[in-house]
Amino acid sequence: MADQGAKDAWNKVKDDKDETNWAIFAIVKKGINADASGSGGLDEFKAAFDADKLLVGLLRINAVDNDSKRAKFLRFNFVGENVKGLKRMPMTNWRSALNKLFSGSAYNVDITNVDEIVEAEVEKELNKSTGSHKPEYYDWGNGESGEKKEEEE
Repeated sequence: MADQGAKDAWNKVKDDKDETNWAIFAIVKKGINADASGSGGLDEFKAAFDADKLLVGLLRINAVDNDSKRAKFLRFNFVGENVKGLKRMPMTNWRSALNKLFSGSAYNVDITNVDEIVEAEVEKELNKSTGSHKPEYYDWGNGESGEKKEEEE
């Protein structure tokens, strides 16, 4: 299952007092291992993926309203484009363990390329579950937000 490093990395991402806002986990035959983590938001997160690996990326963003913010955890199940055939199997084999370990993610999607992570699409999906309480904007942890992007357009 997950090694202690993986559990610790996920706990840091969830901790409101820790600046870590993303972590990436390698899926291997024997389990789930911490691979990388950081506090640089979406851009840094995307740069840490490796097309030769099976990975799960967890990213913390914040839904911001007036003077409050609510953490939203995004999970990306990544099968790198260069991973062939049977080498993809551990992702399937560990699916239930991933769901248990990373429970509480507001968004969960399978991807093969980091270009599939599109802020506007993720925000649209997150807003579907907010009902009438949509945030003013989402803070992606890299100094940019949905609000700032709308102003630039």
